[in-house]
Amino acid sequence: MKQYLCVTTILLLFSFNIAQSETASSIPQLINYQGMLTNAEGHPLETKEYKLSFSIFNQPTGDEAVWGPQIFDGKYADGRGAKVPVIRGHFNVILGEKDISGRIITDAFQSKDAYLEITIENSSPILPRQQILSTPFALNSKHAVKADLALKSVEADHASKSDIAEKLITSYAQLESPNHEFAANSWTDIKWEVATITRGISVNGSNITFSSPGIYRITLSFRPNIGGDVWSGVRLFGNYTSRGHSAGFGQINSFDPGLHTVCFLTEIDVISTKYQIQIGRLESGLSLAEPLPISGEQLPALQATIEKVGEIN
Repeated sequence: MKQYLCVTTILLLFSFNIAQSETASSIPQLINYQGMLTNAEGHPLETKEYKLSFSIFNQPTGDEAVWGPQIFDGKYADGRGAKVPVIRGHFNVILGEKDISGRIITDAFQSKDAYLEITIENSSPILPRQQILSTPFALNSKHAVKADLALKSVEADHASKSDIAEKLITSYAQLESPNHEFAANSWTDIKWEVATITRGISVNGSNITFSSPGIYRITLSFRPNIGGDVWSGVRLFGNYTSRGHSAGFGQINSFDPGLHTVCFLTEIDVISTKYQIQIGRLESGLSLAEPLPISGEQLPALQATIEKVGEIN
């Protein structure tokens, strides 16, 4: 039986449904969880998609799960989702809102202790369980009566409704991808194969999910292959509409292999949908120049950064 280890785990709170406030229905009950998976010899797992399962317990060993499992196995139903891309051992998942039994993830934080258990494929659970520390408990306090997204403000009965916590959780991601082919007279999704740095943003192939609404800046860099450039553009697409786009660039027969970098702002007001960064082309298709390794380090053909830069007024 294979043995796995989970190291360098990071638990980030997105936003929890707090008590019975008037804004409860609009607050996502999600946790972003990042980590690194290795085998028993300490080597990062092979880069591919894995079936991962997550459960929460009140005890470090034994006991029955108070939430879970939530299973990422390629099926789509309550408590299930797409398999998880693991890149050189690194992974990122969004837990919640429900497990396969329909239990809400906030129900797991009624006790003072909580431990996350992870299972890879059909192996035995990874031990030890990962302890979930104080932040979720602070949000689930029985005294809290109102919370805004991103921990912006917490009002408490026992603090005469004065703010007792204020913290802005920023969101960002850096994405990389090898060569792509982009069709003429259409928009083509970019499929990302590496998410080197992420916080508050989940990436699965071409699909991008945001943990909180806001104003985001998207920057994309790539080098067209030699062969005649035409008018091109980059946009963020989601919920059946363009959410923001770059200026048009390039011209027919320019034969310009220089690096293209585009940057634009987009407003994300719906976080339940999946978004895609797309490249659009006019009249002819496009392939990208595949960079050659430099001293053994392979550089990506496409690189994008996504940064949350403000709130929606």
